[in-house]
Amino acid sequence: MKEAEGMRKEGNKRIGEAIEDQQNEHPHEEARRCIIGDFCQNCGIPHLGACQAGDTYYFSPLNVNVFGIVDCGVKGGALHAYPYHEGMGKKGGDNVASLFMLYLEQKGWLQEGVTGKELTIIMDNCPGQNKNNHVIRLALYLVEAKYFKKVTCLFYIAGHTKNCADRWFNTLKKKYRLMNIYTYAQLCHNFRTNERIKVFNYTNGTFKSWKIFCDQFYNNIPSGNVLPNHLFVVEEKNPTTMVVKRNNLVHDNRSISFDIKKIDNFPDRVFALRNRINLKTIVEKGIPDIERKELFCNWRRFVPGELADIICPYPGGALMERLRKASNAKALAKKKAIEGKKDKRASTEPSSTTTPVRKRKQPPATPVPAVAPVAVPAVAPVAVPALAPVGPTPEQQLQNALLYQQQQQILQQMGTLQQQLLWYQQQDPSLLTPQHLQHRQHLQQQLQQYQQQLQQQHNQYFLNNNRSV
Repeated sequence: MKEAEGMRKEGNKRIGEAIEDQQNEHPHEEARRCIIGDFCQNCGIPHLGACQAGDTYYFSPLNVNVFGIVDCGVKGGALHAYPYHEGMGKKGGDNVASLFMLYLEQKGWLQEGVTGKELTIIMDNCPGQNKNNHVIRLALYLVEAKYFKKVTCLFYIAGHTKNCADRWFNTLKKKYRLMNIYTYAQLCHNFRTNERIKVFNYTNGTFKSWKIFCDQFYNNIPSGNVLPNHLFVVEEKNPTTMVVKRNNLVHDNRSISFDIKKIDNFPDRVFALRNRINLKTIVEKGIPDIERKELFCNWRRFVPGELADIICPYPGGALMERLRKASNAKALAKKKAIEGKKDKRASTEPSSTTTPVRKRKQPPATPVPAVAPVAVPAVAPVAVPALAPVGPTPEQQLQNALLYQQQQQILQQMGTLQQQLLWYQQQDPSLLTPQHLQHRQHLQQQLQQYQQQLQQQHNQYFLNNNRSV
């Protein structure tokens, strides 16, 4: 909880600095910028928001991803929304990195010959979309290419990622929830519900392979150092060094630094970075075949005639035949698997129609003649002398009670020491100071002493009760 509060305070601090610099109209080279990036909950087309759900409740619409970036320098925020459906792009790290770079270009913050002072990018803790090498290494690129002097990637703690982008997404969907929307163009038009919301329609070539591009210049952040940490900082004095901290509560002296520069063959790295040499465009794969069939077979009858050919066109006879054969093969395989399970179950269970095995008749038993009982003479009891009771004397019983009390006190103190040692085991060893290590060694020595005392008292207890140790 303290980590979440600390990261929230750090994010609010960066937002306040960006608002202050923008209100004072600082030039780009002196301004501190702060943006928040996040995905909105998926939308779908066709969307029948003005109708009561009927058969369409069980249909699968075409999923539309909406990535939003908020400029925190504007008081209250201003949203840039980038909607695209699943035929245009995925929801991965390259997509997020491409939209961040597109946003910085649209804002005019990637200027030739002018280096911005500081940029902070705030995101949630999702590793598949934001918290990965695709996105984090953009900080190295932006600093080494001399676009910014300092770039920070700040990730909120999981479970505490609510941000101002979520509030703007609620405004973005104000009309969407109440209207029938059939096409991508209609969706983008109805997203424009506020003067501070700018919606950018997808264009071919938007998504770039930033991971492969950055692989030319940088190694990956060492394994195990991405997910547990939440602050990633790159500064102008060491543009290829990533400074990593678990949270803002960790002192700078205990941060971890990684120089992840990769040896390359470019004579001028800055020129290669700025001109984005070998940065390739991700090829669109189009709407999945099964989704095209779903739109045509299920959704087309609910879409007006003039729009049906736009969103629910006929996918073609060859595609329909291929999907039909694939569906039949899948159903046949499933049927065979079920029959195989039935046959296996039948082979292991005993059959109810099996003829019962007849028991062989046993021959009659031969009669055994009765034997007369033999009289046994009575034996006189032998007197055994009584033994003196063996056990602790009253003095030893008192001593045992004192030993028991001392054992309980030692066990309680040992439990406290073990809890403290467990706390050290749960910490990252690289974050422990010399004082921490010295204290942990002292605890271990004290625990050993208590164990020796406990063993001595245990031996004394057995001696008091006339038992061997």
